[in-house]
Amino acid sequence: MPHMTLSTIHFSQISGNTSLKLPVAPESASPCPCADMDAAFFGWPLIDEQVPTRLVACEGFDHARLGDVRMMELHFILSGRVADILTEFDLGCSRLTRVPLVSANGVEISGPWYHLHIAERKDTLVPLAKDSFDGINKERGLVSGWPDTAPGAIAVELSAETGVDLWRDPMWDFGIFASVRLVETLKAAGLGEEFAWMPARHATEVERADVVMQRQNGATLPQGLA
Repeated sequence: MPHMTLSTIHFSQISGNTSLKLPVAPESASPCPCADMDAAFFGWPLIDEQVPTRLVACEGFDHARLGDVRMMELHFILSGRVADILTEFDLGCSRLTRVPLVSANGVEISGPWYHLHIAERKDTLVPLAKDSFDGINKERGLVSGWPDTAPGAIAVELSAETGVDLWRDPMWDFGIFASVRLVETLKAAGLGEEFAWMPARHATEVERADVVMQRQNGATLPQGLA
């Protein structure tokens, strides 16, 4: 790859190493839109009634698999150690909530455990075919991609380096972003290896002219807010 300038933005492509898929389900007073893939992909915020009041494991679930970070359909179960760090950073309107985790027969699994739903959005990604991105939904401007887990593997906008410390880009289905401040703090505590954080690179003008998909941010908002 030609000379590049690394960004302070770090990216993670959420992988099978982190995923629990559906063995743990959130319960809330109102149906939690985390179960809707659109809510997770596009970073829709939760109202109070949608924040889980507990997490319920399926029959036979091995809670020893949890570790410090686990994903449930693009929302997260975090250990108290990770949650303590996140509370020191700007999460904006994302929700980090301490909740009980119970087995299928109602026995609480020792924690503490926290539910994290990322609901901050920034126009961050510059999606390029050479970085392994493909357009998958033109109407909503959605791309999918599994770029290399390597420094500078994706191009991002310089403007996204400011603001909240943890966010999504509604354009990328399986990607999340974090500030270098947050990533370095997690690494110093020996936490968050599951995310395999890597710094992105600053997009060039030439790259911006060669994107595989144009943004359609208005089409990625909940109905009534577009």
